Amino acid sequence: MTKERNPYLDILKAITIIFVIIGHSIQYGSGLEYLTYGGFLYNRVFVFIYSFHMPLFMLISGYLFAISSKEKTFKQSLFAKIKQLIIPLLCWSVITLIVECIKIPLGVSTHTFGFIWIFQTLLSSFIGGPWFLWSLWWCSLIIIIGKKIFKDNPIPYFIVCILSFVLPDKNNIAVYSFMWPFFLVAYLFKKYDCDTKFKKVYMHKAFGFSILIAFILLLRYYNFNSFIYTSGFSILNKNILLQIHNNSYRFVIGLVGSISTMCVVYSFMDITPDIIKKVLSYIGTCTLGIYLISNYLFDEILKRIPIPGTNFWYTSIEVILALGICVGITTLLKKFKITNILFLGGRQTKKSIE
Repeated sequence: MTKERNPYLDILKAITIIFVIIGHSIQYGSGLEYLTYGGFLYNRVFVFIYSFHMPLFMLISGYLFAISSKEKTFKQSLFAKIKQLIIPLLCWSVITLIVECIKIPLGVSTHTFGFIWIFQTLLSSFIGGPWFLWSLWWCSLIIIIGKKIFKDNPIPYFIVCILSFVLPDKNNIAVYSFMWPFFLVAYLFKKYDCDTKFKKVYMHKAFGFSILIAFILLLRYYNFNSFIYTSGFSILNKNILLQIHNNSYRFVIGLVGSISTMCVVYSFMDITPDIIKKVLSYIGTCTLGIYLISNYLFDEILKRIPIPGTNFWYTSIEVILALGICVGITTLLKKFKITNILFLGGRQTKKSIE
C-alpha cells in the first residue's frame, strides 16, 4: 500500500533524529572522561532531549504502523517487518563484523581471528544491535500476532503492558518494555480514528500551549533515576513503589514532551520557509540510515577523539558533520535497489506511509 508522504510527519521525524544526533554528540563527543563517568546524564540539553525524543519516534512509528498494516494480512505484515527491520539488522551486523576484523591487524582489538570468534561477533552484534530497531520489531510483532489471534482486541495489548513490569531488565528488555506503551497508544489512536475525531481539540492553540507548559513543569523533576538506562523498568528485586513511580513519570513526560513537540512543529509549519521544510522533509526520509550510521560514527570515531569536555561549538560542529555524513551515505545507499533493501529495508522516499 502506497500513499503520498506526509511532510509534517517527515519534518517531525527529521527534528527527532536531529535531537538524537545532538544527544549522542554531547554523550560521545565531549571527551572520554565525560563519557566514562556519565557527565552527560547531568547535561541540561541532554536531559531535555532524552526526556521524550525516543518516545516521540515510537509514537510516530505506532501511528504509521496502524496505517500500513490496516489492509495487510498476517503474512504480509510479518514479511514487511522482516524486510524493513530484520534484514537491515543482519546486514549492519556484517558491517560491524568487518569493522571488528579491521581492528585486529591495526592493534585496536586484542581478539584472535577465527571461525568461532566470527560467529560470536556476528551473533552478538545482530542480537545486541540498535535497540530502537529491535523495539520496533517486538512492538510490531505483538500487534501482528494480536490481530491474528485476538482480532486486534486491545485487552491483550494492555496485558502485555502489565506483564512487562515483571520482565528482567537484561538484554535491552527494559527499553523494549518502556517503548511498548508509546507504540500502543499511537497505534490505537489511529486505529480508532482519534486523529479525526479529536482534531479540533489537539489542533487548538490553547491545547498546544497548555501541554507545553505541562512539559516544562514536568521537566523540572527529571533526575538521574529518571533515565531508563539508570533505573531500568522491571519491578523485580526493587522498591516496587519507587520503580512504578519512575516508570509512570517517564511515560507521562515522554508522552507530554512528544505531544508538545508535535504542537510546536505544527504551529511553525505555515511560517517556515519552503527550503527549510524541503531539507527537513528529506532528512525525515533518511532517519533509519542516519540512526544506524551515526552509531558507528560516534562509537568508533568520535569517542576516540580527545576533546576537553563539553563545549557548545564543538558539539555544534559534531552535529553538523555527523548529520551531513549520515545523510550523504544514506542517500548513496538509496540510489541502488540492492543496498536500499539490505541496509535500509527497501524504504521509499517519494511515496510510502512507512
